[in-house]
Amino acid sequence: MQKRSGAFPADLPPVRLAEAYPPLRVAGKNAAYAQMMLDNLGGGNSEMTAAAAYFYAGLMLPPQNPTLIFACRELERCEVEHARLFGALARLLGADPRLWSLPCGMPVYWTPGYLAYPRTAREMLEALLEGELAAIAKYEMQVKRIRDADIIALLQRIIQEETQHAALLRALQQRLDGEAGGYR
Repeated sequence: MQKRSGAFPADLPPVRLAEAYPPLRVAGKNAAYAQMMLDNLGGGNSEMTAAAAYFYAGLMLPPQNPTLIFACRELERCEVEHARLFGALARLLGADPRLWSLPCGMPVYWTPGYLAYPRTAREMLEALLEGELAAIAKYEMQVKRIRDADIIALLQRIIQEETQHAALLRALQQRLDGEAGGYR
């Protein structure tokens, strides 16, 4: 079952799944898992980066395409929720849920420099889709490495939603390609 906003066109895939996220719990503190969750929260390929990319796209898209703008705003909200979930998991795992990742054990704070800042609607949709696919691949890799069933359940649920986002972005690309000349 999927959630649908009344303002969202019925022929497009919805942004969110209707099923609730699994409960936030962990088997115990685990520094390695916490680092993964911190990277999901505030790394280069993270929910914070995704939310900021949707925020930027929503500001830059032309008003002639309110469906694209509305979709970006809804996707931004969903990515912020994912960031909140990963931050809460990082805390449960024993980490300080700052907007940072810890590659090689050294903190690297999240930066807006992680964004691509595309200028056209087509480029934005391509960059957003690449981000969703990269997140899916990252979370699938984490599912294979993590041995905590509760964390795996949340990752799998978020993968389902990110897959939904990719389907929506592909549908928006097709819709944009069908428009006379597209939007800039």
